[in-house]
Amino acid sequence: MPQAHKNKSIIPILISVIVLVAGVAYIFSIPQPSPSYFPLWILDTNGLVPDVVENIVLNQTYSLIIMAQNKMGLPKRCMIEAKLGNKSMIISSAKGAKPFMGLPVIWTYEFNLSRNEESKITFQFKFQGNQIDADNFSIDQIEINNFSVNSINLTSTRDPELEGFVYQFVFELWLLENDSANFSGSWVSSPFLNVTSGT
Repeated sequence: MPQAHKNKSIIPILISVIVLVAGVAYIFSIPQPSPSYFPLWILDTNGLVPDVVENIVLNQTYSLIIMAQNKMGLPKRCMIEAKLGNKSMIISSAKGAKPFMGLPVIWTYEFNLSRNEESKITFQFKFQGNQIDADNFSIDQIEINNFSVNSINLTSTRDPELEGFVYQFVFELWLLENDSANFSGSWVSSPFLNVTSGT
């Protein structure tokens, strides 16, 4: 009889273990939602990550490739905003999940992306400007994908380490919904564009 009593006391424990294992298996069997995000990155024309610094000659055309991928789970209407700043403006601007404030928008590009679709956008640019004095330079005009953006008038101070005048593009991804644009939280910056020649 003591042995039978012992077996009876084990049964509730076994039932509890079975229920626990079944519950854990059920939780893991439920499809987990994939994280929703919109990766954005830049490549050079060879499909490689660009150098940290790109030396720029005025009136010559340069190219970057902007890559975007829709991981939001639904088709999306998107817009890339290109902004331009000098080195101090980029450093002092807001980062993280906020757009860069205070930088002029010089180019926009709208496109559609299906779920998990990837887009490859060519961004060609050419700087025109003049050197104000030994330590200051101004970009007056930019040609982007054969379209001229005038009246830029963005100055930069000579960088003692790079021995040139440093600028940088910032590309922000915005989602277009119901006639409004909402910042996706995704952005990427170009290499430092060091204007060294033609000045």
